[in-house]
Amino acid sequence: MTKIDLNVQLIDTTGNTVKDRTLAQTLSEIIATQTEGKTLKLYGWHKTLQVGDPLILDDADKKDLEKLIDEHKTMFVFVKGQLLEVISNAKEEVK
Repeated sequence: MTKIDLNVQLIDTTGNTVKDRTLAQTLSEIIATQTEGKTLKLYGWHKTLQVGDPLILDDADKKDLEKLIDEHKTMFVFVKGQLLEVISNAKEEVK
């Protein structure tokens, strides 16, 4: 299991932090507006991120999350990149 903490400030296209906006909040909103997928799993992730808690994911769920982000049609690349970078760098194993 991997602990993924997305409570990191979102960086805008000019390299500045977006005040009062984290990657967790951003991903929570993106997940909340999905119309397809594993509803209960996505809803659980949304609720976890909404309150600022880290996601605890097994390898399959981590791949599902990376796929959701990477294949999202309307999310900007600068947001996708930040999210995927944090997720791919998450190494802390939870037992």
